Amino acid sequence: MAKDQRSQSSTDVAVPFFRQRMVVLTGAFLAMLTAAGLAWMMWKWLPEWPVREVKFKGEFKQVNADDLAKVANAIAKTRRSMLRADLDEVQTAVKQVAWVRNADVRRQLPATLEIVIEEHTPYGHWRDVAGTNADVENSLSPSGQTLMVNNFGEVFNAGAAIKAADGKWLEMPVFAGPPGTGRQVLAGFDQFRKQLLTVGRAPRELRLSSRRAWWMKLDNGTTLELGRSDANARLARYISAYKQLAALQATNAHIDLRYQSGLAVRTVMTSKSK
Repeated sequence: MAKDQRSQSSTDVAVPFFRQRMVVLTGAFLAMLTAAGLAWMMWKWLPEWPVREVKFKGEFKQVNADDLAKVANAIAKTRRSMLRADLDEVQTAVKQVAWVRNADVRRQLPATLEIVIEEHTPYGHWRDVAGTNADVENSLSPSGQTLMVNNFGEVFNAGAAIKAADGKWLEMPVFAGPPGTGRQVLAGFDQFRKQLLTVGRAPRELRLSSRRAWWMKLDNGTTLELGRSDANARLARYISAYKQLAALQATNAHIDLRYQSGLAVRTVMTSKSK
C-alpha cells in the first residue's frame, strides 16, 4: 500500500513539471518564429527605406556648418535607401569639405546616417613649389588655394577664410615643397629646429625646392642655403661658428653653406629714410 502511494505521488509531481517544460519550450519556439518573421520583414522592406537624417558629430573649430549642410542635403536628394547607401562614397563627399581630415560614416537604423568628423590640426602654412623656389610672400599657393599642413605632414585646403582672430595663424611657420613632400619637409623642420636650439635660434620658413635643395629662414630674418646633401652637417657648421663670428648673428643676413668646408655671408643693409 505504501509503495502504491509513493508511485502515485511521483506521478502527480512529474506531470505538472513536464507540462511546464513544454509550455516554456513552446513559448521559446514561438518567440523564435516571431523574431524570424520580423527579421524577414525588415530584410524585405528596410532596403527601401530612404535616409531621412544625417547627423554630424565632432569638435568643429574650423569646419563650416553650412558646407556640412550642403552635403547632407545632397545625400537626402538622392533618396538612397539605408542599406544600399554607399558609405565609402558618403565618406569621400564629406572629406571634400575644407578642414575635414577624416569621416567615419555609420548606419543608425531605421533611417539615420551618423558621421563622426575629425578636423585637421594645423601645423603651418604650405606653398606648392613648381620651380626652384616658392613664392612664400603670397597668401595663396600657385594653385590658387589657401593651403596648410597638419601635424601629420598632410597638406589640406584651408578654404577661403580662417576663423581665428587671435593672430596665431600669422605666427605659424611657413613650409614649401613639391606636392607630396609634406612629411619630408616637416621631418626636416623638426630636425633643424632641434639643432638650432643650441644657439637660441628658431626656423620660421623652410623650403624644399623641386631639386630637393633646402632653404631656411630664421626668426631674426637670416636665411640659410643648405643645398641638397648633408643639410644637417652644414647646419651644424653654421651653429659651430655662430658665437665666434658676429656676422652670423646679424639680422637679415644671407648665409650660403653649400661649400665643402666654410661658408659665405652676405649682410643686407637697410637704408634709413632721411
